[in-house]
Amino acid sequence: MRIAIYSDYGAATLSVKQLLHSLQALLPSWSVFPVKSDFVVKNQFSGCDLFCVGGGFSRGVVNSMTDVGLTNLRSYVRSGGKYLGICSGAYLASRLTQFAVGSPLEVIDAGYLNFFEGNTADCNDLRTPAIIRCPFGDGQALLSGIHFEFDPFCLAELEKDPYFIKIFSYLEAGDSQRRQFCKAVLEDFLG
Repeated sequence: MRIAIYSDYGAATLSVKQLLHSLQALLPSWSVFPVKSDFVVKNQFSGCDLFCVGGGFSRGVVNSMTDVGLTNLRSYVRSGGKYLGICSGAYLASRLTQFAVGSPLEVIDAGYLNFFEGNTADCNDLRTPAIIRCPFGDGQALLSGIHFEFDPFCLAELEKDPYFIKIFSYLEAGDSQRRQFCKAVLEDFLG
């Protein structure tokens, strides 16, 4: 089984690293590998069981993949492929993105992939789902607004960050549950 992780313009380096690390650890028998935008533009999905886009900024991903690549990605999923979108990867797959509205980081975008016909408004309402699974043609998308793939023991670049230091003990205490959750979600999604 093969999992491709988008690692080109618009993908945050840390998010790609965390996705690679977590998927390799949780699914050791699978081949997990990073790909550039030409993978999507040249429609190289043959033999790909899951295509992932993690955190970063969706406008960069859109610019890198181009309309051709986005059309190919939609066709891949519609034809039975599976898509995992985390953070900006989930925004990219939704009909409407509303992020940090009213702040300098504001993003309001119409959908590009439209696997989910809803809105990705900020998580101000704690009674709304943070992770959804949606059918799209013969395929499926798993979209997450949270970074469930982040392993607190694989974040050396944040060791001196005062905010990370402050929350590390909480991340450490909950990591076993995070791993169990990730494994259960991925095994269910991948069948």
